[in-house]
Amino acid sequence: MDEHLAEEKTDEENYFVSMTDMMVGLVFIFIIMLMYYALQLRTQEDAAEVEQTAARVERTQLQQQEETAQRERATAEAEAALARTAQEEARQAAIVAEEERVNAEQEAALAIIRQDEARRAAALAQTEAARAVARQRQLEDLNTRLQGADATRTAILLGIQNDMAAAGVDVDIDIEQGVLRLGDQVLFDTADAGLTPRGQEILVEVAAAFAAILPCYADGVPRPETCANQGFAVEALYIEGHTDDRPVAEGAAFRDNLALSAERATNTYRFMVDANPTLGALCLPRLDDACTPILGVSGYGDRRPIAGNDTPEGQALNRRIDFRIIMATPDLGQIEGALDRVLPP
Repeated sequence: MDEHLAEEKTDEENYFVSMTDMMVGLVFIFIIMLMYYALQLRTQEDAAEVEQTAARVERTQLQQQEETAQRERATAEAEAALARTAQEEARQAAIVAEEERVNAEQEAALAIIRQDEARRAAALAQTEAARAVARQRQLEDLNTRLQGADATRTAILLGIQNDMAAAGVDVDIDIEQGVLRLGDQVLFDTADAGLTPRGQEILVEVAAAFAAILPCYADGVPRPETCANQGFAVEALYIEGHTDDRPVAEGAAFRDNLALSAERATNTYRFMVDANPTLGALCLPRLDDACTPILGVSGYGDRRPIAGNDTPEGQALNRRIDFRIIMATPDLGQIEGALDRVLPP
């Protein structure tokens, strides 16, 4: 029994040994399989990692290529921009150079213009100076002629006054105004425009005196040989009628003093021309070859008194016939026209 038990014990030990070996073998196989799968997983992971690395490398290369391409494009664009900038700078430089050239030409032209203006100004100044000298000489000559004309008119008035005194007629003269004056009381009746017989006698003498001296200073009739060659002419002899300020009587033949004075002057003119036709023929030559009669008529009524009308004496002085002599004098416009012809602008 003990042997049997020992055999059974041996069999049981052998059984456990076999089971242990088998379990060890299974474990070994499991470990080998695990290692294999681990190796396969590792290989796959390595392969995946390699692929990922290759992909990363490829992506990196692509990115680098893209960056390189971008850099190249940027460089090309920058170079193109620089080229355009250089072209624009060159164009701007050309424009500036052209502007400088134009400015230089304009400055040169302005310099020429300024020089020309300076020459013109100098010439104008010389012309103006010459014109001023000539005008001054003309004005001095005009003043001399005016003084000579005034002296001639004075001589005419004094000569007529002397002739009238010799004929027994007393007349007043106003040297400054160039007037020979007759009171109306010797020519007309009160408020009447008809000449009195004494007035007619006086006007015959006045007409003769004027007819004797005025042909020396006017055209229209033969010039007497006794005339002095003074070069002065009478432009006009006005016969002027004047009254005092008393209104004309109601129902009188004249509307007012103005009409009365004009009628008296007109009747005086007509009587003198009829008495001595030489007076009506006297005239002043004009530039158009015509000859303007020097005798004229005007009526002023009470508008030009020579004394106060508040006294009978003053009223008597204001009632008068004036013979006003106007001497022909050089015209300033004609003188300046002559200067312009001699000294053109």
